[in-house]
Amino acid sequence: MRSLRSTLPMAFVALALALASSAPAHDGKVHAIRLSHGRWFDGEHFVARDVFISGGVLHDRWTGEVEDTLDLSGKFVIPPLANAHTHDPSDTAHFAAAEYALLQSGVFAIKNPNLPGSSTPGLRARLARGSVLEARFANGGLTSPGGHPVQIYEGGGHGETATLPPKRRWANDAYVEIADAAELAKAWPKVLAGKPDFIKVYLESSEHHAARREDPAMVGKRGIDPALLPEVVRRAHAAKLAVAVHVTSAEDVRTSVAAGADELAHLPLEPITDADARAIARAGMTVVTTLVSHRSASSTELDAVHRENLRRLEAAGVRLALGTDHPTRDVIDEAIEMQRLGVVTGAALVRLAAIETWRSIFPERPTPALTNGREASFLVLDADPSADIGNLRRIHLRVKRGQIVQPVAPTTKPSVAQAMLPQLMQGKLPAAFAVYDSLKRSAPEQYDFSEQALNQLGYAMLQHGQAKGAVAIFERNAQEFPRSANVFDSLADGYLAAGDTAKAVTAYRQVIENLPRNPQYPPGYAKGLEQRAREWVARREK
Repeated sequence: MRSLRSTLPMAFVALALALASSAPAHDGKVHAIRLSHGRWFDGEHFVARDVFISGGVLHDRWTGEVEDTLDLSGKFVIPPLANAHTHDPSDTAHFAAAEYALLQSGVFAIKNPNLPGSSTPGLRARLARGSVLEARFANGGLTSPGGHPVQIYEGGGHGETATLPPKRRWANDAYVEIADAAELAKAWPKVLAGKPDFIKVYLESSEHHAARREDPAMVGKRGIDPALLPEVVRRAHAAKLAVAVHVTSAEDVRTSVAAGADELAHLPLEPITDADARAIARAGMTVVTTLVSHRSASSTELDAVHRENLRRLEAAGVRLALGTDHPTRDVIDEAIEMQRLGVVTGAALVRLAAIETWRSIFPERPTPALTNGREASFLVLDADPSADIGNLRRIHLRVKRGQIVQPVAPTTKPSVAQAMLPQLMQGKLPAAFAVYDSLKRSAPEQYDFSEQALNQLGYAMLQHGQAKGAVAIFERNAQEFPRSANVFDSLADGYLAAGDTAKAVTAYRQVIENLPRNPQYPPGYAKGLEQRAREWVARREK
């Protein structure tokens, strides 16, 4: 029998585990591999014991042949992580990059609560072709006309700066706009035809829905009529589908509980009461944390709200799950935020990350457990995550059904915008630009510094109502690419969103000046840029 140390090359370890998961072995006998000197998480503690793997299954004992031994040298073993609120992957074009990022973080299961339903079949096909990931998709969520997240998909920002097109490109795909019960009845067969795994509904300060319904300043700041939520839940449950609700206010929470929804897709952004927490617990609802959500910049006040709400939910025995709802931060960042707030810590936080979050995604299946007869899927960590949840990043091995998982990096470069976003979402523009400058000096070949990188970032900020930040991004892009007509067209969009028509017209003049310098533009695209720029300049000169 050969002895394998975890310090040996990964390919050799992979071969050993691959041999162990095949049955029968080359000699016709069923073999196993022994994982010795590991500390295995039982939901409360890390227990030192030896474990055997055969046929992709864990065994406490093995009386047959042992092919190899892998010495874990006191390392810590937990079930794989899960993310109960992520919008990646959202399409097949970005699947490889999203899969790589998730597996690097040790995430084997995800729940995507909003994406274009047209993308879901392709994503399911990619997952079925041997991906380690397991996923559940909601397709497009239900909202009111002009409600969140219409502004994200159609562009134009929030409120008075919104310029939503009358014909929605993503309507009935990335979102479903429903004004009343008749529209719900008409839309429902199409919703079910998309074969969602669950239903996502948007409430957005539902106590103000009547006032916001027709207010053009409230585009993107309203959700579905709260009076429709009970009927949505009734229809969903009749189809054996759970309902997850986007919430902002405490009243959104109460409306969701009263309607019989199954999940709050966020912590609310204002305080709830002990009675609210007990009502959530009695209803058997799950609350997804999303502390690192893009929805609001970090602040001492929001920290205090989240801390107190979590304390109430924990005291009431409410089921929690970790989710991020952030384009660049992962579920380990979410766990670190939970640890920082100090409500859920130690072994309880490990259990939340590695067991309870998975349970929230697949409630009908057995929870992950590192016990006899269960699937041999786990992470091996170099340090104890119950002492510091940040040790979840110190992944030594990823194993799925007895096979080593080695994430394959995508061939495309990551956008520099991804590195800037954590600072931007906290409103730290100078710090974000410092990241840009530092990476451009130290890693110019490792990131995408094209004009599209900052351009897309600027529009993302516009779509989330951050016109001032978007203008700063567009201005910086214009400095980086002063000969680009497209960059100045985007800068004009930013100025218009910020209400500065004079600067927008100046930018449009630069579009006209730069167009002859951009022969790479298709004729139709160039013509559109020029026509729009000349219309605005002419309007200003009248």
